[in-house]
Amino acid sequence: MDLRTYQLEAIKTAVYPTQYKVAYPMLGLIGEIGEFKEAIISNDKDRIIKEAGDCCWYAATLAFDLGLHLSDDYHLINETNKNLIFNFNEHRLA
Repeated sequence: MDLRTYQLEAIKTAVYPTQYKVAYPMLGLIGEIGEFKEAIISNDKDRIIKEAGDCCWYAATLAFDLGLHLSDDYHLINETNKNLIFNFNEHRLA
């Protein structure tokens, strides 16, 4: 699934009052980032995957509420950082 499709699917499940349009996903993302950090510290792969998914959902809905499209932003970031390489193998879970 590409980022655009993910974002469109995520917003279908975003149910919160319109007056909290930006605040709800922003505060949710902040909370989920804390849970993601704790999952990483615990080195629990299943929990890390769950919390990463929650962070993605909040990021997708927040971006939508701000009028941003994740796929456009990803291409911009990817192009800007095309020489940046992150070696995930150094950070693999045991």
